[in-house]
Amino acid sequence: MKYILHKFKLKLSCLTVMGLLVVGTLSAQNISVYPTTLDFNLSAGNSQVQRVAVTNVSNKEIFIEAELGDWLRDPMGNHQYFKSDTLDRSLGPHLTMDRNFTSIAPGETEDVQLTLSLPGEPELNEAMRWSMLFITGVEPKADIEEENTGQVRTQIREVFRFGIHIYQTPPTLTKKSAEIYDLFLNEEGQIQLEMKNTGEYMLQCKAHLELVHLESGKEIKTEKREFPVFPEGERKLLFEKPEGLENGEYAVMAVIDFDPNMPMEAVETVIAL
Repeated sequence: MKYILHKFKLKLSCLTVMGLLVVGTLSAQNISVYPTTLDFNLSAGNSQVQRVAVTNVSNKEIFIEAELGDWLRDPMGNHQYFKSDTLDRSLGPHLTMDRNFTSIAPGETEDVQLTLSLPGEPELNEAMRWSMLFITGVEPKADIEEENTGQVRTQIREVFRFGIHIYQTPPTLTKKSAEIYDLFLNEEGQIQLEMKNTGEYMLQCKAHLELVHLESGKEIKTEKREFPVFPEGERKLLFEKPEGLENGEYAVMAVIDFDPNMPMEAVETVIAL
């Protein structure tokens, strides 16, 4: 028997939300980096400077390299990395750094200054863009002499690498929306949810399943899964069958909450488990 996927919106009539902003610090044995995310909200024709503080928490001098790159999240949430100015939504062409290599003495902090300068092109007001700033710690090793040229070359060993997310969201963007386009039992016996960000913002989503046994009426709700999705990005979530699940047919509803002020996206279908 073929079952139909029913789509609908859920909206709570009364909802109180307390927002909590957490600004992270990346740290390793020798270094700490703050902040971990740079958010810009510029209109075309404007510029802004932000800084990333890199602190040497070791007892010896360290050397760091700064480099820009592009990146995406694949449908499973894994990061994919590219050279700067590779992707259509890259911020690379509009970002500059005041330095790309420096040394930091023990206990000292150095800033990497990043400037976003947007030309006055109207299309820059029409889409979110992003890049990543890589902070790499390097350790010079012994100098070696090349046999063919006789030149002395210093070897460099990479000892750590941090990625700072850079987001530019024009203030003119207003649309937030998501679509669940599939919900089914896959070949591995997992309930697979597939969704797409159909809006203009990066979404911070929370998804869960609600299962009702059609014969007994027993209800089960899964824990919420949190994940971000870029505009036009797709995401696949795999939910394992809850432990002790009774065999039979279930009405399965998938729910995604991406904004406390907007209806939740939801679909429902029947799955034999």
